[in-house]
Amino acid sequence: SGGGFGGSSKEAVDREKYQLGQSLLAGKAELASTVNSTRIQRTQGQSLVRLQKKVAKESSRDAEKIKVEEWAGRLSSKQLRALKYYFEVRVLNPDDYGK
Repeated sequence: SGGGFGGSSKEAVDREKYQLGQSLLAGKAELASTVNSTRIQRTQGQSLVRLQKKVAKESSRDAEKIKVEEWAGRLSSKQLRALKYYFEVRVLNPDDYGK
């Protein structure tokens, strides 16, 4: 019989990742005090803009919380992943996750 894909199975929320994303939005997470490099600033900026556009399709209020100018180049890769994950769970695909 079939593989491990049940119709109603939901992915468990990774609490640590989710909470890091949440704390970034709340302004409680520590950011690098200066931009890491202009290359990283550019790639993070592009990544944040893409995220903002995706989120804006679902919720313009949530999209406004993404501070592209302030965050680009100052996030660790872990923080950037956490931010994307937070919006994935909260706004983009909430039905895929069990809260």
